Amino acid sequence: MGKQKNATWSRPVEVGARGRNGNPNQASMLRRPAALTALMALAAIIIALVLYRPALGGPFLFDDIGLPFYQPTFPHDSLRAWVIGVRPLLMFSYWLNFQISAREPWSYHALNLLFHVANTTLFFVLVSRILRIYAIPDRRALFCSAFAATIFLIHPLQTETVAYIAGRSELVCGFFTLAALVIFCDPSKETISAKRALAVIVLYGCAVLSKEQAAVLPVLFVALDIALRRLSLRQALARGVRLYVPLCVAGVLAVASVAWVLAHSESAGLNVRGMHWYEYFFTQFRVWLLYLRLAVLPLQQNADYDLPLSHSILEHGALIAAAVLAAAAVALIRVRNRWPLLFCGSLVFAILLAPTSSLIPIRDLAAERLKDQVGRAVSPRVGAQAPADRRHQQEHDKR
Repeated sequence: MGKQKNATWSRPVEVGARGRNGNPNQASMLRRPAALTALMALAAIIIALVLYRPALGGPFLFDDIGLPFYQPTFPHDSLRAWVIGVRPLLMFSYWLNFQISAREPWSYHALNLLFHVANTTLFFVLVSRILRIYAIPDRRALFCSAFAATIFLIHPLQTETVAYIAGRSELVCGFFTLAALVIFCDPSKETISAKRALAVIVLYGCAVLSKEQAAVLPVLFVALDIALRRLSLRQALARGVRLYVPLCVAGVLAVASVAWVLAHSESAGLNVRGMHWYEYFFTQFRVWLLYLRLAVLPLQQNADYDLPLSHSILEHGALIAAAVLAAAAVALIRVRNRWPLLFCGSLVFAILLAPTSSLIPIRDLAAERLKDQVGRAVSPRVGAQAPADRRHQQEHDKR
């Protein structure tokens, strides 16, 4: 009995040249992955146009007015003046929009929509690869991947990020983050080649140059190797030595750059007026529960949440929220072998949310655009598919 219990979820299978039943015709989880990905992209474009068509004609709002193209002389400056700041790739996208439509908002909204469609397509591929690592049957994997991508596409929490031009940083950062994860989660490779490592590092750099919170991606890569592929820390580092050594250097540089930005910022970091770091930390316990509630039940959304600051752990239910989160973390750890995808998705959610919702104060205590796209879509929707696939994995382990 003990052996059977411990063997329920053994290490995921690396799918190589042959399929799950040894049939070379089933070498890929999807018979035509490129065609299905293109079909998903086409469907995403149609659905996105239906959902966000009203936003395409919307005016500039709120923080949009503070973007560079609204400064009197900035639009006439050279490209270098646009990209010299802390988010050069994001500003480059605004520069492209200005060349197309100047201060007419339609092209800005259109590019936001294209990023959202691209991110949906990448998310579809990412979920497909994750399920392939666990040798999930083709039809079920296709359904789960399409279902997860559809939720990602239409979820109301995406509204601010897609329809709000100043929220584009999440879209651009999400694009490079998802692309890096797609390359990283290659189910057919047991080690990370130099070519794959270089591609992931370049995409990581692009993500950080789009938004600073992407600096945590190296932690996410190691965590995915350990949680998704069931490796020890030593095995994970050995598998990705070509990636993790240069990524460690890049990560240190990224963190140093973010620290410099925070030291000179009045809207984020320790210089935020009227707020201590521990007060922000206590408040974020409640904010995490708010984000989780909005992910499951997206009602009463707000562009500007007016949350009271928890000056101590005992104020405004911060202690209760912390206890709920701690209990949930313990429960996830206990079921990680039975429902590994749920555990993995929750881990992704926590790591990607931590930079903006932990110890470093931000003026906005809660904002829907801060709830990273990857984290909010992966957990718990993809993980919820794991229990249904338990029988298949048990049969695979016996073989």
